[in-house]
Amino acid sequence: MVVQRNAAASVAMVSDDFISHDPNIVGREGLVGFIEWLNAHHPSSHIEVHHEFVSGDLVAIHHTDRHGDHTERGHGKDHRHILASELGGSSRRIIAAW
Repeated sequence: MVVQRNAAASVAMVSDDFISHDPNIVGREGLVGFIEWLNAHHPSSHIEVHHEFVSGDLVAIHHTDRHGDHTERGHGKDHRHILASELGGSSRRIIAAW
């Protein structure tokens, strides 16, 4: 959903009690707000996925954010991350992200 920059999809894919371990993103509403902010402020940015790992309920995505015009918070134009998520319950929705 962040890779596709689809805020509406995050509502369906993320649990109501979603926990983000990023202090700038609080709950599902914070994730939706972040995606909307990204779309508004960095419309040319995209995420390049290098590797995806799945083990049981854990998912990790190794990716590079390519913002082009993004120089906030000292990141420069491109920066690599590993996003880890935990799926939970029978709905298999995302319950936490690191």
